[in-house]
Amino acid sequence: MGYGRPFGTFKPTDWGYDNFRDKVNDSRYYKTFSYEYLSNMPLASSTSYTWTTAAATWWNANKPASQPIVKAGDKRILNGQRALIYLENERDEALDSTMVMSMPFQFMVRWIRSATTGRYYYRLWHNGTNMGLANPMTSPYLSSKKYVDPLRGGSSDEANFNSESGTRDAILMRLAETYLIRAEAYGRKGNYALAVADINVLRDRAAYKSGESRPNVLVEWEPKAVSLTLPEKTPPYVAVNSYSKIMVNENYFSPGTQEANRERYIPTVTTKADMFIHFIYNEKAREFISEGLQWEDLHNAGILYERVVYLNQMASDRPGLWPVATNTASGNGQDGNGKGQMKKHYTFRPWPNAYLVQLTDESGKPINAAARAAYQNPGY
Repeated sequence: MGYGRPFGTFKPTDWGYDNFRDKVNDSRYYKTFSYEYLSNMPLASSTSYTWTTAAATWWNANKPASQPIVKAGDKRILNGQRALIYLENERDEALDSTMVMSMPFQFMVRWIRSATTGRYYYRLWHNGTNMGLANPMTSPYLSSKKYVDPLRGGSSDEANFNSESGTRDAILMRLAETYLIRAEAYGRKGNYALAVADINVLRDRAAYKSGESRPNVLVEWEPKAVSLTLPEKTPPYVAVNSYSKIMVNENYFSPGTQEANRERYIPTVTTKADMFIHFIYNEKAREFISEGLQWEDLHNAGILYERVVYLNQMASDRPGLWPVATNTASGNGQDGNGKGQMKKHYTFRPWPNAYLVQLTDESGKPINAAARAAYQNPGY
């Protein structure tokens, strides 16, 4: 079960992907997500979609010399070959729409652009159907592989598909969390040098090491992979140590610096002290994405509401915060507007009435309706 069981997993927001500011040199991005899948469908029983005339024509004119000619009507995805890859690019990194739609695999690209019309499109299925952001078709997504258990039931045998006996340890606490907790404490006291030193322990571990190979998908398709040296872009894509490229210094949370601008702090964050706090929680998101820590962490830090309304489009009620695509309809799709109804009091949960009616006063008598209303969290 190389890809685990085909059930729902943690789905990041677009910001969750974009928060990895250097996907080329910070190995956490490609080591966290399942970015590529191979086909296991024999040709005789394959349910692959087929080549269209337009796609086959483009592919035959532009394909690598080593690849065979294809023809309209043939199965596009072949057994044992690449079936699907994901690329979470940004609008100004949009790929050519014809090229994306003419690959011998499903190329799940966030942003594409028509070379003919200049129009930008957000998350299109291979047949042009709009996906995600309240569209009727849910968008497939780049999912975390932190919990994939290929040996469920004790072996990789597909017969163990329904087994609930896992083989992976459950994570109770990670050393990385300890470093970031201490870094936050140092920074809140203004001791940024010690905070940076703790953060860089994680960055050193997260860097590609000399002799380690980067994934083909990264080298071939990541827009910023052009910064790699020729040897690093040549198979098997052997890296040199990338720590110097992702090592943190105080510029990362100092207003007006290039490093702080790349971190893209939300508009309410303007001082060094506030930028530091948000940098810590950006780093926690990079390190612990899909580990279930964010909501409680952000709530305890007092920054949950502002980060949700500025960074989570499906929860935010704010207009005009996101880039705009052509393929929108009836408020669905990437029209730049929030799709949610987040309110500040939602950062607290309501006390259930079944709990409230059991509360008593000092004498042991049930409290009345007015007292229950006063006990309830604001807004409920």
